[in-house]
Amino acid sequence: PRPIPQLNQLDAAGLALAIDSPNGWRRDTAMRLLLHKPDASVITPLKAIATSSRYPQARLQAVWTLRHLDGLDDDTALVALADAHPQVRRNAVRAIEGQLASRPRLASRVLELVRDAEPVVRFQVALSLGNWNDPRAGRGLAEIARQSRDDPWSRAAVLSSAMPHVSTLLVELLRDEGGGASRTSYIEPLIALSGATGNRATIDAIVRAIASPAGAGGQFAGWQYEALSGLLATSSRLKKDPELTRIFEHGTSFQKIVDAARTLVPDDGAAEADRIGAIQLLG
Repeated sequence: PRPIPQLNQLDAAGLALAIDSPNGWRRDTAMRLLLHKPDASVITPLKAIATSSRYPQARLQAVWTLRHLDGLDDDTALVALADAHPQVRRNAVRAIEGQLASRPRLASRVLELVRDAEPVVRFQVALSLGNWNDPRAGRGLAEIARQSRDDPWSRAAVLSSAMPHVSTLLVELLRDEGGGASRTSYIEPLIALSGATGNRATIDAIVRAIASPAGAGGQFAGWQYEALSGLLATSSRLKKDPELTRIFEHGTSFQKIVDAARTLVPDDGAAEADRIGAIQLLG
């Protein structure tokens, strides 16, 4: 057995070095003592641990200690965001999530992580992008939705961050040709959320995306039939919004796609998936 160190006998530099350990109690106690009596002299050794310790747990804990001591600079955070261990990358995203608007280098790196190979990292990025009111964050959320179409946890994370980005998300996903039912599972809650915002620009973006032909040869694409079906299925829950009420009850914006659906349903030469979408819409 390793000897039990008397951490309360160590100075600040010794406590910083104590974090570089595989033992969780030792790391936790050292971190607690460092935060109890902050000392700027520990920033440099903590940066070294965060970027080069052989223990991923120590690298992770050094990142958080630096964060609480206001010592997590861009260079150290960038190394952590590229760490070989997914939990270090995940925690680095979480540690800086409230600073993306003011730290563009870190924001750019976080956006790259929407395609991270590890679902746990994409999950954290989806949660964190809700704290950044920037159109790029909305496009990043749409990419995570594409990367994790059938993962209910990622779907929940994307939707939890959707409020500031609902217009961007909807337009991106509505124009996405792939995904089928898994993509459509995002559309209905996003449309419901757009109604809660009462934002005319968001609603107009939805109408434009659905009502203008987006398929080959000037035809409506299959996803547009599915999307309008989901939109209409949601309409009964959105009557409080006068703009949505006008769209849903009068439907003039969607007359062309409804007419196209009537033509498509009996067309034996059309793709079966498109015909099914048209049937759902007419129903």
